[in-house]
Amino acid sequence: MSRASKPLVCLLRALETDDLYARALGEAGYEVLAQPVLEFTLVNQEALHEKLHRPEDYDGLIVTSPRAVEALAGFIEESSPTTASWQKKAAFAVGPKTASALRTLGFEPQGEAAGSAHKLANVVIRHPFEKPLLFVCGNRHRHELPNLLRRAQVAFEVCIVYETRSRTDMASLTKTTPDWLVFFSPSGVEAVDRVLGMNRATIRCAAIGPTTAAALEAAGWTVDAVAATPTPDALVAAVQEFGRGRGGEFRTFFDTV
Repeated sequence: MSRASKPLVCLLRALETDDLYARALGEAGYEVLAQPVLEFTLVNQEALHEKLHRPEDYDGLIVTSPRAVEALAGFIEESSPTTASWQKKAAFAVGPKTASALRTLGFEPQGEAAGSAHKLANVVIRHPFEKPLLFVCGNRHRHELPNLLRRAQVAFEVCIVYETRSRTDMASLTKTTPDWLVFFSPSGVEAVDRVLGMNRATIRCAAIGPTTAAALEAAGWTVDAVAATPTPDALVAAVQEFGRGRGGEFRTFFDTV
């Protein structure tokens, strides 16, 4: 083992208040470290505001990240007729975190268990729409979902509401040697690649879903565990399954730190 105590798992994102991933991993016997690798900046707020004030022009929302929900939250007003109109429309979200965030704004999102753009597209396509859907997303959104919707002739408008940039300060990863790196997005893969010179042959990594796993593989990483769904329990299960398959042995991650 690379350490005598609990295996150390590094989440490549910021910890949240009562973080569910940190809690699940801790309860499973892992020590948890967090290292944010991305920075987010809200943009195009006037354009979003203008679109949200025209609910009659759309049949619903597509939101694929909690950051996009944060942008929406700035314009969703309680007891507002405009807000009430949006809340009655179809809403689609990938993953429980984004879906939960939408629920706090009064929406009833579908697609929570989809776990990927391809599966979410299948959920959206099943609905007959007469007007476009408003796709609220970041500047680094992947093109699989839009391409699938276009192929199915589902009309939508893209509104980019935040920009993602790689952080340059990753002190946690230069001061310690974790046993696992957990990637939460393709952008996170690029950020780690850009800032840290790691020997990929010696790094054990887990992906929160198939899209992130594909980005890791495309960048030349070995993916040791992939969560079946983007949830804390599924991530823990994937990491534990790897441990059972390898007899619980851990290999050293970094040649130099």
